[in-house]
Amino acid sequence: MKLNKTIFFNILFFLVVCAAPFQSAAQPRTVRVVDANTLQPLPFVKALSDSVRVETTSNIDGYLNLYGMTNDTILLYHAGYRMQKQVLAKLKDGELVRLQKGFSGFHNTTEPEGAKRVIEKVLDNRPVHQLKNINSYKYQLYNKLTVQLTDDDSRAKLYDSTDLQAGSLHAKLKKMADQQDLYLQEGVRTKIYQKPDQSKEIVIADRTAGLKDSALVRLTKQLESFSFYQDTIPFFNEKYMSPISDSGIQNYLFSIDKKLLNTRGDSLFVISFNPSESNRGSAFEGVLAINSDGYAIESLQINATYSTEDTLDFSLHQLYNQLPSGQWFPKSMSFKIGIERFKLHEFPSESLDVQISGKSFITGSQLNIPFGDSFFERQDSWDSLENEEQSQTSRDPVSVGEPIDASAVRSVDILGLQIDKSDQLKLVQSFSSWRYPVGKIDILLDRLVNYNRFEGFQLGLGLQTNQDFSRLLSLKGYYRYGFLDDESKFGGDLFFRLDSASDSRFFVHYENDIKEDGSIDFLEQPKPFISHQLDVWYRTHFTYHEIYQAGFVGRILPSFITKIYWKNYQLNNPTFLDESITDPLVNYHLAGVQFRLTFKEKLFRQRGEIFSRGGRFPVIHFNFERALDQHSDRPYQAVELKLSDSYTVGKLGESEFTLLGSLRESGGVMNLLASPPFSRSELISNYNENSFATMRVNEFVTDQLFALFWRHNFGPALFRDNLDHPDIFMVFNAGVGKSEYDDQANFSSRYSSIPKGYYEAGLLGTKLVRVGLLKLGAGAFYRLGPYQLDSFKDNFSLKFKINLAI
Repeated sequence: MKLNKTIFFNILFFLVVCAAPFQSAAQPRTVRVVDANTLQPLPFVKALSDSVRVETTSNIDGYLNLYGMTNDTILLYHAGYRMQKQVLAKLKDGELVRLQKGFSGFHNTTEPEGAKRVIEKVLDNRPVHQLKNINSYKYQLYNKLTVQLTDDDSRAKLYDSTDLQAGSLHAKLKKMADQQDLYLQEGVRTKIYQKPDQSKEIVIADRTAGLKDSALVRLTKQLESFSFYQDTIPFFNEKYMSPISDSGIQNYLFSIDKKLLNTRGDSLFVISFNPSESNRGSAFEGVLAINSDGYAIESLQINATYSTEDTLDFSLHQLYNQLPSGQWFPKSMSFKIGIERFKLHEFPSESLDVQISGKSFITGSQLNIPFGDSFFERQDSWDSLENEEQSQTSRDPVSVGEPIDASAVRSVDILGLQIDKSDQLKLVQSFSSWRYPVGKIDILLDRLVNYNRFEGFQLGLGLQTNQDFSRLLSLKGYYRYGFLDDESKFGGDLFFRLDSASDSRFFVHYENDIKEDGSIDFLEQPKPFISHQLDVWYRTHFTYHEIYQAGFVGRILPSFITKIYWKNYQLNNPTFLDESITDPLVNYHLAGVQFRLTFKEKLFRQRGEIFSRGGRFPVIHFNFERALDQHSDRPYQAVELKLSDSYTVGKLGESEFTLLGSLRESGGVMNLLASPPFSRSELISNYNENSFATMRVNEFVTDQLFALFWRHNFGPALFRDNLDHPDIFMVFNAGVGKSEYDDQANFSSRYSSIPKGYYEAGLLGTKLVRVGLLKLGAGAFYRLGPYQLDSFKDNFSLKFKINLAI
């Protein structure tokens, strides 16, 4: 039977009309939710289509994807804003949706007791939601931080500056201001954690450009670890009280603004909080969205303002996501900080009004993965060292979840990675390694100019090939001349690299030089150039020698560096304990081994060399050296050990100590006895770690020595929220030693040992004042015990300390 045409078209029209809303809703539609007054994008706004239980959330830039919403109306709600209904069919793709601030909504109540009961339940469940209590987790983090000028006045200051010559700091700052960003940091990292304190971070991509400022670096680190589940939240130099804490619940006022049901039927409490009148500390105000499933923070918005030298306004949004396991885990965060009169280190006499903006989001969160201890030890492996070196040169952005901002990438490309402090950073790195690269050759800075009281003023030249010359072969040589002793010194090294990953090398060494009497030398990490130089100024007791040496040095394991060698050692002007012996020289053939061991040490590679960032386990040094009897003029043997460690003492700061032991058989040669480490020559002198500050040069010599060097740093406790803080030390040192020659006639009057024990105590402040690339400090020490001298001045020592500002 044929269908009447009129009936057919009526049915078709009816079907089209019924399907229209569904067709409209099925179309992709994205709107952007913004603050009605400022038009700033609002992240983490929730859209709820209640009848069909569909829910979605705006992203970190305020974009809200409404695809799949099938109801005529949706509810938009956001912490601190009025709930808003929208007719879905009337919303156009790309439209701005404006939310008004306020606290009106369904199921509205302002009963403070009800709000407080919810917060108490959150506090009870806090241990479950603290990340440190999760057995293990892994996630990928994208973060971006930018700093821009906020007003035309600050920009005008730069343009009106008289110092706009090419290459000047003002010119560079003006160039960056023209390109909008004074500072930009953007990166992608994989972060891994295993309880109780094992962690690993893999840099996938990293970009930094613009002015590097310690305050910005500190801010980035603080916001990376931002969590409302902490008792206190450090921010710049302030410490804010969290409302989700035992003290916070007593010092904040809470009120429920909304109570809603989500698509799963869970209650969502939107609670505003403000500091109470009794809360005189630094506090936030804002809104928390608490989910009844676990009574966890689902989202939060906070604001803070404080005035010190600078006026600072701070706002932050954070969103948590419930994983399939039921655990709530951070997902996204955005923040804006406005600072008036912000002072940059490069422009100490000027201040600028700036806005700091940041965002981060987490993808690929995985919990309770059994990594195993060996997984974290791989950060010390040779493969990870090679990869770290490569990752430092890889600057390509990697997309995770959302793409890295293309405009930000272009800005980085324009600015370049070394626009501002590259020359200064290069100088600092050269000082710390004693080398300055010039093409394929490094100039050895500590060989150019020097001074001590034995040689007087010295001039010289030292050169060493670098990895641009060859990755397998390294050549080194030096020459210097002392004007006081009127003698030339020279030497050289040849290194052949057996394995680049472990930095294992065969070496040949020659030197015709001097060595300080009684010195104890371990296989150390390099010391800062400046402190090394100042330490030798007042040395007076040296012996001329000539050395031929060959051996192997390398890392058998990542944290176990070893040196094995044979050495021909000739003393050209020895001093004998038996004064009847007048030989002009003594010749030894020596075999020796040295090692340095610490577990799970964090290593990195720079310019082909392996350096240490330290670790949390003790560091052990060991030396053994013995003369080969058939080929040596006199017997000699030395066994030496050093143990160093540090530990935290509650909230009182950090203590560190070093134990030093030495046993020597000198064969009657005074130059080969051990002297306790010392650093005092005059009333005022340079401070050196792990040495006696009040002991004079070679005042004591021993063949059996034990010493303790202990100091406690109150700096982390006194300046808890300042990462770049001064260090304030209380110091105590002690040592005891004797010699088998103590009973020899006339020996004790010339070369005294310390069998009764040597003691000293003092106070030291380091990194107190910054002067250019240097940080200056000072301290005072006093000699105690049986070896006190007659006058107060002779027992007292003032110290100065110079650190590189890195």
